[in-house]
Amino acid sequence: MLVIDPDQCIDCGVCIPECPIDAIVTDDGVKDILDRTDDLLAEEQRMLKLFYNLNTEYAKKWPNITAKKKEMDTAEEYKNKQDKSDHFIENLQDQEEIEDFKSFKKPNTTDLEF
Repeated sequence: MLVIDPDQCIDCGVCIPECPIDAIVTDDGVKDILDRTDDLLAEEQRMLKLFYNLNTEYAKKWPNITAKKKEMDTAEEYKNKQDKSDHFIENLQDQEEIEDFKSFKKPNTTDLEF
């Protein structure tokens, strides 16, 4: 997985067709949900918000990619997996990053009180 810093993105859209799994959206499609609490959002909106926040956080921690690289060996395996946030933790390097990620993870909807 790679991340795009929403603060650095100029919203030109060039990267969108380059993503082989359609995982990139403009932040115009996310900005209106960022301030809403998760219990008011649909599942797809919660995932957009989660990944927007992950991009914001990890774009500051991970190095910039300045040249095209060979795809990861596991790219095809993960291509069609749903809820990739469950697999994101597998790529983290140290315990601090793992704990940071856990703070982003969406709440389990079965734990919500109505």
